[in-house]
Amino acid sequence: MRRLATGVRSYVLRLYAAYEAFNRDGGYHLAAAAAYFFGLALFPMLSVGIMALGWFLRSTHAGQDARILILDQVEDHASPVVAEQVRQLMEQIQFGSSQGGLIGLAMLCLTALAGFAQLQQAFDRIWNVPVPERPGIWSFLRQVLLERAAAFLMLMLTGALVLAAFFFSTVMTTVQGWAERLHVTTPALFWTTSQALISPTVNVLAFTLVYRWLPKARVPWRDVFHGAVLVAAAWELGRHALAAILIGTHYSTAYGIVGAFISLLAWCYYGCLLLLLGGEFVASLGRERWTGRPPEEMLKSIFRTTDEAVA
Repeated sequence: MRRLATGVRSYVLRLYAAYEAFNRDGGYHLAAAAAYFFGLALFPMLSVGIMALGWFLRSTHAGQDARILILDQVEDHASPVVAEQVRQLMEQIQFGSSQGGLIGLAMLCLTALAGFAQLQQAFDRIWNVPVPERPGIWSFLRQVLLERAAAFLMLMLTGALVLAAFFFSTVMTTVQGWAERLHVTTPALFWTTSQALISPTVNVLAFTLVYRWLPKARVPWRDVFHGAVLVAAAWELGRHALAAILIGTHYSTAYGIVGAFISLLAWCYYGCLLLLLGGEFVASLGRERWTGRPPEEMLKSIFRTTDEAVA
């Protein structure tokens, strides 16, 4: 029992140390900068997603309802309130034309890459990555191209995970239909649990990719997995609280399309806050293992660094 209490205390101290490091690094401002670009990328992403999903399923009945499928994914990964707000905003924008798809793709690349670049700069600060001193023009261009290529790869992998979530959800629904037609007795709890686990699993995979590949520092898989599970759990809990408390349907109704967009920006901001807090937690695990210092000493070190910066 004492060993369990010690483990819980150490874990709480690690979380507190991560939060203090987050404050020291200006995490709230960094998250706001990234959320701004991801908020701008939301509607181009929906435009491209609807166009791509409609093309991929063009020979099926589902291809005619690509917009509904996208909204279902938004509801699964965020909340029904967010899905309704996205639907209201989508009604103000005409999707489906090839020109709109090309413009959406261009805007998606610009805004989403800027968002990932902001996250990468935030991770550089979290992991204390040294800044090159006065690089030459070619070195600077090569560095920018490599960073944008990594961000573009993360964008593609994130899109692939969303498509994978849709694919597995469709497969589970199809298998359930076959089982019912063949009169195969399967508990309803099995299908409900399977569908409910798809979204958290995809979130864990997405956060794992972000913490493994976006930081310039080399991050061990064990630390990456701990941070990804923690952030995915916080997202699953927080998205329900945010939908119920902070973002209600009355807010978007009172302010119309502007209120809906502000609500979606709040969701982006919350997600970026979790990403950076999780990054601080992952980085603190690595420093603790590298230095061999207990969580109490790591927390005192953060306090000393913060006091020196203020002084």
